[in-house]
Amino acid sequence: MRRYIQEALDSLAKSSEITTVNGQDVLLKRSDRGEVAHIDYYEANYQNTDLVSLPEGEPASPAEVVDRFRMLFGCHNYNLNEREIYTKYEVLEVSGRKVGLWRYYLRHRAKSSRPCLIYIHGGGWVAGSTYTVENPCKLIAELADAVVFNIDYSLAPEAKYPAAVEELWTALKHIYDNAEAYGIDPQRIMVAGDSAGGNLTAVLALRDRDEGTHMIARQFMLYPAVILGKTVPEGYIWSESAYDISSQERERVLPALGLGRHKDGEAQDGMLQFYVSDPEMAKEPYVSPALAGSFKGLAPAIIATAEYDGLRIQGEYYGHQLAQAGVPVRVLRYTGCFHAFFDRLGYVPQSEDVCREIAEELMRISTEQSLEEKKEHRC
Repeated sequence: MRRYIQEALDSLAKSSEITTVNGQDVLLKRSDRGEVAHIDYYEANYQNTDLVSLPEGEPASPAEVVDRFRMLFGCHNYNLNEREIYTKYEVLEVSGRKVGLWRYYLRHRAKSSRPCLIYIHGGGWVAGSTYTVENPCKLIAELADAVVFNIDYSLAPEAKYPAAVEELWTALKHIYDNAEAYGIDPQRIMVAGDSAGGNLTAVLALRDRDEGTHMIARQFMLYPAVILGKTVPEGYIWSESAYDISSQERERVLPALGLGRHKDGEAQDGMLQFYVSDPEMAKEPYVSPALAGSFKGLAPAIIATAEYDGLRIQGEYYGHQLAQAGVPVRVLRYTGCFHAFFDRLGYVPQSEDVCREIAEELMRISTEQSLEEKKEHRC
């Protein structure tokens, strides 16, 4: 079921408007009913019917902050698959913690070397679940005839950094080492994620480069958080003036820019206190990927941002950093959209368009590129 017409999806696929940010081209993805400096029509009319009633008053403790965030997180979305998808589930153990691996692929297909997507859900490292992104993952599996893994990693504050990184790294290695059993081509593995999942995607790509394992062929980051804490890379500036907002919609848009906001030298990263045990850890590249000393040799990347998202500026800046290091990168900006629009599959066409972008990138990965060729490219 879709709450929009085909023309809305077609308009996004045909987008050709380019803007330049930090010397890097950014493709503007505008829907058929999108207007400059306005909230996108479909975003403006979305209503989350899953919202729960919260207790009145301010949270009394950090634990209550986390509980309320978890209660509010996630959106209802639709299954848009037209063909039957098999779902499998298995569990890995990492340092005594259980890590769930959901797996989706088309039924009635012989095992073959299909492309693989490893998806990492968002939620500020403390919330979110595989269920929120299950429908998008299933749609990508159909569109690309791919095997899609949806990873149920441990959340903070119960499991602080680097727990999630270690679990996801173990899952990546497990999938890569067992590629034949899963019917996937180990040279066609893409890692993707949204928000905190985009952060963790970038971290895995950095570690893959650092350790010389070269398991990741592509990285796709959807409105990623790549700068945590108050330390920012040289040349990075967060400014409210970077957002073109109509006067009649400012009151609705400005609160949506809180994520990633740096004001008066201080970051407003509310979830950081739960994710790391020491705020100084935010300076580490595996926490803030944009602070890595070098980006040379990283897997080719696609970065998708939302226009009215406080994380847009750092996501697009990360694209600039990668491009400056010679990493092939495409940057997409979904105009008029808020953070987390990917979760609204079936309600907003932008979510389906991202699924199609991911699927098309999976299909573009060359099946003839040898591991040695990849190593030579990244050296």
